[in-house]
Amino acid sequence: MLQRPKYNANKTIIDWRKFDSRVEADYYLYLKSQWIDFECQKRYILQDKFTCRWEKLQPIYYVSDFSYGNIVVDVKGLPTEWAKIKRKLFMYKYPELELKRLVKYKWNWVSYFDNEKRKRENKKSKKWLAI
Repeated sequence: MLQRPKYNANKTIIDWRKFDSRVEADYYLYLKSQWIDFECQKRYILQDKFTCRWEKLQPIYYVSDFSYGNIVVDVKGLPTEWAKIKRKLFMYKYPELELKRLVKYKWNWVSYFDNEKRKRENKKSKKWLAI
């Protein structure tokens, strides 16, 4: 039985690399077209492993989609609660790095937060038009 992909994201393969979504693959092609030297799936440690009351706890990692220079890019369609927590931990642990969360909006790459603001403004304007 085929499993339905999480968040309606379909895995995509480009240049023998496997991406979690088509949007992530599109951003890969965008970076390649800009001739930017970047890394895919770079791991950042947010918390080291430790032992507490005889229990060994595993480390917590943040895996970015892309990173280049001092910019870390996470291509998102829908951020989960866990992703929001990891984002805060990342910003605390690595203040020298800039974390960008991008979405694709009308074939432009925009910040996730700008896109959410745009959606809220559109809902407000529709309410005014309906009155």
